[in-house]
Parts: sequence; C-alpha cells; structure tokens
Amino acid sequence: MDKRSTACAELVERLIVDGAYKSTKFIYGENLTVKATRKRYNKKILKNGSIEIIITIGKPNYEEREALKKAKKENTILTFRSKFPKAG
Repeated sequence: MDKRSTACAELVERLIVDGAYKSTKFIYGENLTVKATRKRYNKKILKNGSIEIIITIGKPNYEEREALKKAKKENTILTFRSKFPKAG
C-alpha cells in the first residue's frame, strides 16, 4: 500500500474514534500533507447521522508551513496534527 493511502486510513480513524474535526499527517518532511476534515454543522459535530469526510492530498497550506517552521526551530519532528471542537 502507498504511504498516502495508509495515511488516509489513519486520519479517518482519528476523526471517528478520537472526535477530532481535522487531522493532518505530514509525509516526506515538508513536501506533502494528507488532510482529513469532517463536515460540521454550526461548528458542532453531529452525534447521530451520516459522517462526511473530505480528504485532501497536496502541499502544506500557510498554517501548516508555519507549524513546520516552528517545529524545525524547536528541533522536533512533526508527523500528526489534530484539531478538536471547543467543549460546550
């Protein structure tokens, strides 16, 4: 299996099991990202009903490039990033 397809499976699992609404995996250092984003309604994840997930494969966007620069300054390796909805 390709690294991109295994990354897609991991990201979808993170969205469904962990409750995140957006998850990103960085592949090949700074060149490629795989993103999975869950469809939200009024900034909330619906508990019952269907799940819509959008998968994007490509170059990192501005926010992801900034996170990579910050991680590079701190000498850490950035592999995953997840965003969770606000509690309440």
